Amino acid sequence: MAIRVVNINENSTAVQEKAVRRSVTYVSFACIIILAMQMGAGVLIDGIVDRNDTILLLLFLMISSVLTILIPTFVCSQQQGGWRKNMRKYKHRYNHLACTLMVIWGFGLCVVLNFLIGLLCQIMPWLGSHEAAYFSSDPMTVLLIFLTMAVVPAVCEEVAFRGIFCGMLVRGGEGFAAAVSSLLFALLHSGFSGMLFAFLAGMIFASVRKTSGRLLPCIIIHFLNNAFSVSASMAYHIFSLDTYNTFLYTAVGISALMMLIAALILAIGKVHLFRYRRRACVLDTATKITVSVGNPSLILLMLLAVIQKIF
Repeated sequence: MAIRVVNINENSTAVQEKAVRRSVTYVSFACIIILAMQMGAGVLIDGIVDRNDTILLLLFLMISSVLTILIPTFVCSQQQGGWRKNMRKYKHRYNHLACTLMVIWGFGLCVVLNFLIGLLCQIMPWLGSHEAAYFSSDPMTVLLIFLTMAVVPAVCEEVAFRGIFCGMLVRGGEGFAAAVSSLLFALLHSGFSGMLFAFLAGMIFASVRKTSGRLLPCIIIHFLNNAFSVSASMAYHIFSLDTYNTFLYTAVGISALMMLIAALILAIGKVHLFRYRRRACVLDTATKITVSVGNPSLILLMLLAVIQKIF
């Protein structure tokens, strides 16, 4: 009678590698659908909406943002336990005061990074992105601009990337989930500077997500960052260049100071924002890179994203 010896560790590694690869495939495919739907929505809006009709254009942009992000995300999540299960992968670990400090830290860091990348784009203009900027003196239109450019993207993108996608990717560890979800998040943004900032911001959002265990702080940071960008764009149209520069440098200085104070208090309280747990993942770093970067769906997404940026 032959006795078969089974290596439990090798079996566990193979099973986990298969599970992580499947998660990356589903999430990358969802992002491909999101990108394709956004491109299609852009063509449709250009064809049926007059660019001079700001209100109608913003309404169409708001609706398309909700549909193109959330529909593929929720459909994708059904392949791996549903959205509720993936949203609950992170447990609450800190109180509301700590979460508030994380919001201050995250927003301040986003503002500083945005400013630094803006300076980099002045040195290397080819890095810059040319996104549509909207300005109006009508209060209702201004409100609609903030809803479309700040509120809706913050809610939809955080539910998708830091909520559901991070929950699906956490099979490879918290750091793996943060890096891959941030990469996917960056690929869906326009311009190389936009992609760079989106990746760094995604890592900030993901660190707050895993540390606090809550999605709401990520949504608030994302909203504040978007609202600051919209406000800065409007200030550029309202004020003179000197007044605008004074406003910008003052805002960045205050944000940096608040960020440092919040980071110091969190450090004293031993709140570790960028310390990731492996979550019982037995895969080594090389295997994780192969599973993610070498995934055909992710490669296809990267090619589509680069083609979109070029053309």
